[in-house]
Amino acid sequence: MEFDSSEDRWTLPDRDVRIPPPVPAVDLATRVVRNTPLAPSYFSLWMRAPEVAHSVQPGQFVMIGIEAGLRPYLRRAFSVAQVLGDDIEILAKTVGPGTAALAEASVGTRVTVLGPLGRGFDLDRIGSGETVVLVAGGIGVAPFLITTRELARRKITTRIFFGGRTQADLVGADLLAEIAGARNVVLSTDDGSRGVHGRVTATLASELDRGLVAARLFACGPEPMFRALEPIVRERGIRSEFAMEREMACGFGVCLGCVVPTTEGHFATLCKEGPVVDPSTIDWERCPR
Repeated sequence: MEFDSSEDRWTLPDRDVRIPPPVPAVDLATRVVRNTPLAPSYFSLWMRAPEVAHSVQPGQFVMIGIEAGLRPYLRRAFSVAQVLGDDIEILAKTVGPGTAALAEASVGTRVTVLGPLGRGFDLDRIGSGETVVLVAGGIGVAPFLITTRELARRKITTRIFFGGRTQADLVGADLLAEIAGARNVVLSTDDGSRGVHGRVTATLASELDRGLVAARLFACGPEPMFRALEPIVRERGIRSEFAMEREMACGFGVCLGCVVPTTEGHFATLCKEGPVVDPSTIDWERCPR
């Protein structure tokens, strides 16, 4: 990924960012401060949202809407990728009218931001000498930028396995290498265009079989990746958390559009009880395919 000037360089803040306890969400009317294309169909969008920027935790998300126009009718959910001062960033891929509208938003476009929402990754009780493994699939890399930064601040070693269909789907790979160290980032693509040729879950399993020890594993990506990853962590007894994705209309548990079946026989709302969940609590056989 290359940029023409230092002003457009995709970076993280150098200051020591500390993650505070969860706080109630706020609903803001604000504006876009930067919108940068990153790769075909991918973009980075920064918004002024101080109340969110000063309280968001890794793995939490925001609901974003554009005030102008009739479509999209509802807000869209996005993980917070980065924080810089009073501003927050999301990474997104254009897949429908909602993301297309955001991709085309110019600086100054009015947007609404509701957040921070949901349950983030549990970064506590991880020893400084332990290794945390992050597994990302495609745009599922978004919450791992802020997560990797926080783990680095805590001096916790991070090994990142990042996969995509092609090299164009590995948005943010170079930035992750900058934060965690290039030797700690393992890339894979389905077509072999960058990194290891194959699925990210197969690459991870191979590394685990060769002796990689993970004190904790965090994952975010498409559901087929979760289905392949769940038996890997279960059979090896790795304490894991998956940041799951579902269509959300409200973000606070009212619309019930983001429910997933649990092993206890009921349903959990990912916007409130997630999006980060323990994979052992999810009934994967009853999850829609």
